[in-house]
Amino acid sequence: MTERTIEVEAIPRKDHAGEEDEHSEVMCLNPVIQGAALGPRWAHGTQIHFARMDFVEVRTPRSDIEGASGTEQPSSPCMVLEEPPHHKGLLSAVQGTSRTLWEDLCLRIRDLSSCRPILSSGVSKWPGTWSTQASSYVVTSVRFYAANLPVLQKEFLAGIAVALLQVPETVAFSYVAGVDPLVGLYATAFLGILVGALGGTDGIVAGTAGALAVVMPQLTSSTGALADLSYDERIQHLFMAIIFTGIFQLAFGFFGLTKYMSMMPNTAMIGFLNGLSIVMFWTQFTTFQECRDPHMAFRECLRNEELKWMSMSHPSTWTTIAIVVLTMFIMHFFPKVPDLGAVIPPTLVVAVVGVGIEFGINRPLLHAPSRTIGEITPLSGGGFPSLHWPTLGPSPHWGPVLSTGASLAVVGIFESLLTLQVVCELTKRKVSTAICTQETLAQGLGNMICGFFGCLGGASMIGQSTCNVLNGARGRVSAVIGGFTMLAIVLGASPAVEKVPVACLTGIMFIIVIHTFYWPTFRLLLRLQLVDCLGILLTTALAATINLAVAVAAGIVWHALVHAWQHSHLLSHVVVMEGDVKVYGFQGTFLFSSAAAFRDCFAIADDPDQVVVDFDRCLVVDFSAVAAVRQVAMRYREAGKQLIVRHLNPPSMREFSKDMQWTVVPEWPHLPRSS
Repeated sequence: MTERTIEVEAIPRKDHAGEEDEHSEVMCLNPVIQGAALGPRWAHGTQIHFARMDFVEVRTPRSDIEGASGTEQPSSPCMVLEEPPHHKGLLSAVQGTSRTLWEDLCLRIRDLSSCRPILSSGVSKWPGTWSTQASSYVVTSVRFYAANLPVLQKEFLAGIAVALLQVPETVAFSYVAGVDPLVGLYATAFLGILVGALGGTDGIVAGTAGALAVVMPQLTSSTGALADLSYDERIQHLFMAIIFTGIFQLAFGFFGLTKYMSMMPNTAMIGFLNGLSIVMFWTQFTTFQECRDPHMAFRECLRNEELKWMSMSHPSTWTTIAIVVLTMFIMHFFPKVPDLGAVIPPTLVVAVVGVGIEFGINRPLLHAPSRTIGEITPLSGGGFPSLHWPTLGPSPHWGPVLSTGASLAVVGIFESLLTLQVVCELTKRKVSTAICTQETLAQGLGNMICGFFGCLGGASMIGQSTCNVLNGARGRVSAVIGGFTMLAIVLGASPAVEKVPVACLTGIMFIIVIHTFYWPTFRLLLRLQLVDCLGILLTTALAATINLAVAVAAGIVWHALVHAWQHSHLLSHVVVMEGDVKVYGFQGTFLFSSAAAFRDCFAIADDPDQVVVDFDRCLVVDFSAVAAVRQVAMRYREAGKQLIVRHLNPPSMREFSKDMQWTVVPEWPHLPRSS
């Protein structure tokens, strides 16, 4: 830390009548008014010591001084440390502390300003807004579509296309989650109808999502947290976790906590996408595996994880690889075909081509069959799911259920809000806290219903929602029609879905992985700061190895710690002598990470009997900063000296008011005057 001394010319202070006060030759740091700090006025011949701590040089422009020389300064209160109470006994100490706490509690009860953000965010807005606008919205929509039948036709076609797009992806995500595809298909239908009708904005498509599917094996896998239970018991625990997912999401939206999702740094978002891609890629390797026991059904081997890699000398291995490669080729190039690519979903083309090759070439001609969906899990004959409470057995494992439910809730909210942002950008709508809250509440309701019906949970899906909007959908009809179309497919077209080769689903998932992974990551790792690179790598590693929710939380915590560390170097101070009083004027943001540097600024042994800490150009952020000021004040008191804090702006004053050891006094009357 370095110091230097400069001379500044005198600028006389004006009294309340507008006349210059010749006796006032002291520094007056004006309080912050509406976020703008007015320039200080220095006394003639004042010795000013600038102290720098890894910060840009503090300057006092002549224009700022002259521009503020004629303004009238309002008086601001000061704060001094209370004298230590002299209690006669323990009872007196308890009575004094209780009286202080009771007075503080009464003040907090009268001051409801801290509760207004919560009351105005989601508790009072969304239910009232929906109840008053639902009927008018339905009537207006019916009248609009009755007068614009081509628009309604486009909505119907877009919804059917979305359902056809979701069928193979939902089956693939169901295998990732370790459950029967029928469970995922019903979840996609329920979520599509509910979120499509009640979601935050028009055009949102929801269903079984890959981001949630990669979290579910914590409960469904035979090597997960419930490895000692049977498969059916693990599935019932999963349904209970999905119910809690809906409860957590409803609470999240009801209390208006969606606004905190804006805290997600871009580095954590990149790591989230990369980790999700890695997990989805890894889960597709079962397509290239077979049972160790050739007499056991593949579904049993998959549940018990008794698999081995397929032999490269077996013809079925090469037919499986060929279907995967052909699927990726169709998924990539078919959307670029003029006219047809914009009308027919590529996943539907993949399913038709895959079934044709499997039953027209591989089996009758090459005698090298690849596995189909029906050979792994039959879809027909399941019937519509019934409403029931999950049966967890005599000794339920609530710990894994609650932790998985919380993880699914966080990941689902994050992906849904990302989808909401993408759709609003495509449709030129504004993203607000109200629609984010509505989206979260709709998703929570959908997941609760899915859990009670024994279905997978889900979230809004970025790819399908984008496809829906690009197909011309601008209302809620398309998503709702997509949900009902999915129900019709499951109830009436299950035999056709069973014929689709699993290799087609793997090829679709590989394309999704390619589009999900953030490929500029490698270039950014060579250009970004080291802390940002570590944030991306940390989030990616945790998402791929532990949990997506843990990865997101770790990314936010890492970025917050880096932010606090960087801001700890942005606090600078100016040392000024006003007669016999020494003034420490601070500038910047004062938070917990700057507390140590703040304490080191003072020379208590060499300072005079009266010392002033001026926060005119400083914002006190948290209680740790107030505690650091109190520690310095106590050290001055022990040395027989006094420290006064002045020019606190309203946010800083609120932080000091939380510490009961400070007393507010009027403008400090003992201003030194020059002789």
